[in-house]
Amino acid sequence: MVTALQQINKRLLAVRPHIAATASESGIEKETLETIQRTHRNIIGTIDLLLSAAPRLANIEIDEENHVLLMHYQHELTQAMQHMAAVLRSPSDEVFRPITRIAVSEYPSVQHLAFEWQGYFWLTQTLQTQLQQLSDLLQTSKPHWFCCIWAGLSAP
Repeated sequence: MVTALQQINKRLLAVRPHIAATASESGIEKETLETIQRTHRNIIGTIDLLLSAAPRLANIEIDEENHVLLMHYQHELTQAMQHMAAVLRSPSDEVFRPITRIAVSEYPSVQHLAFEWQGYFWLTQTLQTQLQQLSDLLQTSKPHWFCCIWAGLSAP
């Protein structure tokens, strides 16, 4: 998985020189495309950190309540990423839904976990914020996604 994330990151870097042309053709502001890409790269980095932390956490106890919270949180974020991918592939009017409504601050027991687990929850919250930022950016620019494709289809 880490290798796959590195390849995605490498591809994101490789397309940077094409952002200006993409902005010109799509009508999406160059700054918006750069922010989308930067946010995407930040998400990759956060997922990489979460994956790197997981083996160490296997040996550190977590109580049942926080384990359930963790499983639910991970499921919510996975579902959110899959939903975003589906919306991106579809030229429909479907709207991005909120990433998750889970707020770790509502679970005071997280504060009593081992330092490593607190860090993992913090990274998970960071991922949630990054995904919401990406979702908001994509939602804002969505009207421009398929304009070039549709324009090409309607041309004589």
